[in-house]
Amino acid sequence: MSPVGIPYLSLASDLTTCLAEVRPDVGDKVWVAEFTPLAPLKLIDLMRIPEYKRLSIFDENYDNERYVAGSFMEAFSKEISKPVKLTASATEYIPTQVLAELIKHQGYNGIKFASSQNPDGWNLVLLDGPTPEDCRYSELCKRYHHWLRLKWSRELTIGGVRYKYSGSKRQRHKTLIEPTEHRPRF
Repeated sequence: MSPVGIPYLSLASDLTTCLAEVRPDVGDKVWVAEFTPLAPLKLIDLMRIPEYKRLSIFDENYDNERYVAGSFMEAFSKEISKPVKLTASATEYIPTQVLAELIKHQGYNGIKFASSQNPDGWNLVLLDGPTPEDCRYSELCKRYHHWLRLKWSRELTIGGVRYKYSGSKRQRHKTLIEPTEHRPRF
């Protein structure tokens, strides 16, 4: 979701969602961690969009702006939840990138939204992500020390991937990834 040159930090609600969103191949090594926020984060929560029932323009409770705003938030939630495709052009994500930057400049720390890869999970994007220089683990922790506290971290090797299907067209319903745990070496 992040624009080129503007880093964000992507987090997930749980390990299954995290691995499903990353979509590693069998044998890949993935570094995972659990964080807790040090203070309340100011978030746009796209998991809690109120339903706005469109009323007749003659109804005394008619509010077109509220209906349009609700419809827009639902569409944005669906768009931001779409999985990133390796074949997608850079321009395909410009609308969500522009909105994410607008949200950041309005003083929000991040956006919470439903996972497209795990129907039981959700994602959180912090809109002040690591710079390329921060990509080493220790530097990443330094950058987020004012927002997040590291609870644990470890390296996993992906040992297999299973898919659960539903429907006659074998549509993917849920991705389950079974990691093999390895202890980190420092």
